[in-house]
Amino acid sequence: MDVWGIAAWIVSLVSAAVGGPPCTELVALDLERTRALVSTDPAALTRVYADPRAAAADLTLLEQYRDRGWLLRGSSMALLGCVVLTSDDTSARLDVVDRLGPTRVRGDDGTAVRLPRDLPSRRTIDLEQVDGRWRIAGVA
Repeated sequence: MDVWGIAAWIVSLVSAAVGGPPCTELVALDLERTRALVSTDPAALTRVYADPRAAAADLTLLEQYRDRGWLLRGSSMALLGCVVLTSDDTSARLDVVDRLGPTRVRGDDGTAVRLPRDLPSRRTIDLEQVDGRWRIAGVA
């Protein structure tokens, strides 16, 4: 993890602690998602989600990188804000502001490319318990 990744992780943990336990679960899922993307592991990526259909956008992203001859080499998601809208023992709905940090890819020819930085985005994220573990059920 690079310096930005460490900083994003710290910001995410602080935001999650303020937001509550479901927000902390989201930080863990974001880290799991990043590891799956960097390792180009569709099965691991699918396990982040409650239903494989919810993983469609990430699986498409992974396929697009592969089709371009790119491998994701570094990325981090900074959780800038998280408010629990609803929560019970099996599900939670979160109002989230996050930002994709610096993202690097490596081409088939070994060329490293830094992708443009993202602006903060607000989204509603639904989490669901599946087999005793929190998973992302939907993102809107």
